[in-house]
Amino acid sequence: MLNSIQTAGATLGLATPRKPWLVPLERVLDLAQLPVAGGPAIALEMQGEPGQQRQSPFLFDPDSQGNLAVLGTSGSGKSTALRTLLLSASRDAEQNPLHIYGIDCAGGALGMLGALPTVGGIIAGEDGERVARLMRHLVATATDRAVRYSALPASTLSDYRQVSGNVSEPRIIVVIDGMANFRSSYEFRSGDTTFAALAQLMSVGRQVGIHFILSADRSGVIPSALNANIQQNVVLRLASSNDYGILGVPADILEDAPAGRAVIDGNEVQIAVLGGSASLGEQSVAAQQLADRLRQTGIAAAPAIERLAERIPLSQLGADGGRAVIGVADADLLPVGIAPEGLVVVTGPFRSGKTTTIKTFVRTTLRDGSQTGPAGGEPSMIVVESAGDFEGSSAEAVVASLIKAARKD
Repeated sequence: MLNSIQTAGATLGLATPRKPWLVPLERVLDLAQLPVAGGPAIALEMQGEPGQQRQSPFLFDPDSQGNLAVLGTSGSGKSTALRTLLLSASRDAEQNPLHIYGIDCAGGALGMLGALPTVGGIIAGEDGERVARLMRHLVATATDRAVRYSALPASTLSDYRQVSGNVSEPRIIVVIDGMANFRSSYEFRSGDTTFAALAQLMSVGRQVGIHFILSADRSGVIPSALNANIQQNVVLRLASSNDYGILGVPADILEDAPAGRAVIDGNEVQIAVLGGSASLGEQSVAAQQLADRLRQTGIAAAPAIERLAERIPLSQLGADGGRAVIGVADADLLPVGIAPEGLVVVTGPFRSGKTTTIKTFVRTTLRDGSQTGPAGGEPSMIVVESAGDFEGSSAEAVVASLIKAARKD
């Protein structure tokens, strides 16, 4: 029947009628098919718009949408969506500078992004030291930017770039893959401010160009304190029909959907992948190629979030304003020193590093010239190791007098 109708239409020279439905979205979509949006917008996927009878790229605009959540059950494409968004944003890093940080609580799915110069670190979720250091870095950045932006005034990063002329100010995007595991690690840890810092940053970050992208298997995993500051949801296949209802998505729209098929603002979308392949190996190769191209264009590496080293060569210790440097600070990995004056006490249990600390203190004092002897060549520093060993000995009173004199000096 269909062939007969088509033959008759061709014989009569009739135009092909408009189809009353859209061509189905592709099951695997190459990111290269999506345009580099330019400006703050980031292309993520192709969406079907039945009302307009068209397919168009979905663009995430961090200036207006702020933070984004990717929700879906295991195997639905959450990690792919995160990678695609960051890779898509990195494509335009030459025109729109970008720093990316990832907290991977989902088994290493973000690892391939580490090759990009735009990525300052992909941090394992259990690495509390680096996670805390990242949050401190972000809070300090947000505080600094809030002062500078309000002085112009500028309400977004794009405003600031335009008004100030400082087009090199980078946008910062932070991805947390696996919110359930992140919460169990940090939300109720005694004395830890990581989760409170996250809530604060999600509240104020949009105005200063700091944005968060969270992934979870359902919306209930994201607490209300964070959810209130999420302006956009990407809903992939979920495990329960109730979960769809909470998000206002029809329960059957993603039934038997391929990985990467999602609903955004009522429209069905297919998330793109770099390299146009479902193979992680091929995606990784494509990510490396993008990284190489970005470096060739002169994209500077984003500041790294390093670990505090267990061994630091003395030759690598810088100065600390005339103080005798003994190591680096955990908070910012900058040199930390002690003023070589008065009485300095080094204490700790057996084999904790007391002797090493004393040696370092003496060597950096001599190296940096932070303590010189008075006229006449008398020593300006006296070191007493294991002072407690003099207790009960004939030298106890002399040592005590020496310590008392040093304390007053």
